[in-house]
Amino acid sequence: MLDLNPASRDVSHLRHCSSGDEFEVSKAIAEDGLLPAIRPAASTTVVVADGFSCREQIHQLGHTQVLHFAEVLARHCGCGG
Repeated sequence: MLDLNPASRDVSHLRHCSSGDEFEVSKAIAEDGLLPAIRPAASTTVVVADGFSCREQIHQLGHTQVLHFAEVLARHCGCGG
């Protein structure tokens, strides 16, 4: 069963994604909060980001698999994910 209760999860709302910026600027923005928040996550932790630029930034700079919320729901609802 998928538990979506925020009280039972470490839910961070970070707004440090950038898109279209130079690589070094994007990296600096990510290091301001986003990457330090995901680095200590266990390998079994599901990182969720709805924005395309955030998912790309986490994947490329954080070397972590990141899913859209709809992908998480699809994987747990038995509806084709």
